[in-house]
Amino acid sequence: MTKRPTKPRSSKTRAATRPRSFDKLRTPSGKDQTWRIAAMVLVALVVISAGLWLIGARPDQSPTVAAANSATSSDVPIQQIYDLEQLPPGQAEHIEVAYFHRTQRCAGCIEAERLIRKTFDTYFADRLKSGEMSLMVTDIQKPQNAVLAQKYDALSSCLYLGIVKDGIEYTWLVSDIWFALRDEAKFMVVLRDKINIAYGGR
Repeated sequence: MTKRPTKPRSSKTRAATRPRSFDKLRTPSGKDQTWRIAAMVLVALVVISAGLWLIGARPDQSPTVAAANSATSSDVPIQQIYDLEQLPPGQAEHIEVAYFHRTQRCAGCIEAERLIRKTFDTYFADRLKSGEMSLMVTDIQKPQNAVLAQKYDALSSCLYLGIVKDGIEYTWLVSDIWFALRDEAKFMVVLRDKINIAYGGR
């Protein structure tokens, strides 16, 4: 009996007869691909979040903030006042001007900082240079600035004076300037006069 020659199976035939389990191993299903993409996105978010946390937690290296935190941790007693008339007579030994802002800043907040700096450059440059006065511009939401914020009981965007007289530092909230935020000249005059009163009328 003569055997009939068999034709070799084509690639299409082999693919048709391949076990289904083998196909599953080679090509992931749509559901598997979805899980893989979700896992990759989650890992990326974790890496980005860790990076942002490290940036936000990095200590503020500016000398003014470091000096303020050092001064706050000293034994100088702090007393809050609600009017400059509560200050004892005589000239101040030192005045610290602390402007606090949030991380997300509005146009008014940025403008206030500009006017505060301009007031110092115009009227108090010599006192800043001599060390009689210091200017602090601080992000209140950064953990490394918590000590300074606690010193003034600052909770949001605000401006404080820290006035040292007779071994006591008096903290006072400056509120009048916000009514003159749209009037540059008035803003600078109001802030200048308040600081001069705090110094003792010099």
